[in-house]
Amino acid sequence: MASPLAPTAWEPAPPATRPRGARPTTLLTAVEDDATSRVNPVLAFLFCVMIASFPIELPQRTFRWEVPTITTSLFLAATMLQPTVSFARMHAGLLALLTFVLVYAGSALAHGWPDNMHVAQMLLFIVQAMLMAWAAFNLMQYDRLARRALWWYVAGCFIRTVLPMTGLVEHSGHVEGSTGAERVSAFGQDPNYSAMLLSAALLISLGLNFGPRRVSNQSKLVGLGLAGFFALAIVNTGSRGGLIALVAGVGCFALAKARNPMDRIRSTGIVVVGLMAITYFVMTSYVMRKRIETTASGEVSMAGREVLFPNLWNMFLEKPLNGWGPVNNYYEVVVRGTELVLRPEQVSKDPHNLFLELLTSTGLLGTVPFVLALALCFRAAWRARDGDYGVIPLALMAVFLMANVSLNQVAHKPFWFFMAFALATQVRLGRSGTPGFSQPS
Repeated sequence: MASPLAPTAWEPAPPATRPRGARPTTLLTAVEDDATSRVNPVLAFLFCVMIASFPIELPQRTFRWEVPTITTSLFLAATMLQPTVSFARMHAGLLALLTFVLVYAGSALAHGWPDNMHVAQMLLFIVQAMLMAWAAFNLMQYDRLARRALWWYVAGCFIRTVLPMTGLVEHSGHVEGSTGAERVSAFGQDPNYSAMLLSAALLISLGLNFGPRRVSNQSKLVGLGLAGFFALAIVNTGSRGGLIALVAGVGCFALAKARNPMDRIRSTGIVVVGLMAITYFVMTSYVMRKRIETTASGEVSMAGREVLFPNLWNMFLEKPLNGWGPVNNYYEVVVRGTELVLRPEQVSKDPHNLFLELLTSTGLLGTVPFVLALALCFRAAWRARDGDYGVIPLALMAVFLMANVSLNQVAHKPFWFFMAFALATQVRLGRSGTPGFSQPS
């Protein structure tokens, strides 16, 4: 039996593997009947490697580029092996994201660069994310490759969490000032960011084993074990935003399409058991319990966001159309935010909110297309509940939307990847006549 990690020649799943009740499609059939649309093994392998590398960000690295930036560069180079497969089709959601990228680049040129290296890196990350999302949208329509890629992501999150436990890499913890408790992370990552990544892995582990496809009982046990492992790791990060995002994602399983009473019982059971498990882990975790208690009592602030957010909103009101320019907004908010708690050498501050980042960096010109793309991704994820992946795309979109209330993931590739995945699952479902994607040539 071939190893599950071995690269193979990928091609779409045959029509017989579609779940009962899925509607026939002209788009999906066209892709499946196209004999030239097999994915090159090298391209498929590097695609999976890139996705597995998303959780392996190293903020304290000694080299300039992040691991996901390097693996994405290799993957994008490999897309030239089969550009007609990687970039075969375009979705309206991707066009909205492309519009945002053009506005973002134009805003950087129009406003000037306060920090040449920082702005150049942000532009590189945004362009990479756009090209990666476009290619991922096409490749994730191949069922076997899509499932393999999702499991590689879970494997990457598992390795990222286990390595510090085994002592193979340095354990990193962030001490909470008000409680004195350690918020556990890895590689020096922001615990809030770690919680978001692990939440996605938890939902994928559940969704692939308790979704429309039938799997063995052994696989279900593995999925439950992974979900419990990731839930414990998320709670240990002490991330309140990450906890809320996880609860939102688990709650989406209640919205799963039920083809029979057992499906409804199963989805309800996942939500009830999942929330009970999360509650248990929270109550037994000192750092998470204390952070929630002190927040509820009003003793702890929002880690400076209560000062940062009003300043950013005022900046948007001053320049609502085209904003202050990428990275410029980081410097401007520090100039006017004297109450912010900053390190002595710190001259810029990330907005810590996706929508305030969009409004202050590109104004309404960039915010409107990005929000439109998010709306199309949510619509696709909602419709895709009828498809092979059930509620997974919707749950992932819920996690990243909630996480971006306290984080700024505008240039982070996992966010763009899961948006592309949501769009791809809608196309796989193949609703005939659904607007939003182009017919294959």
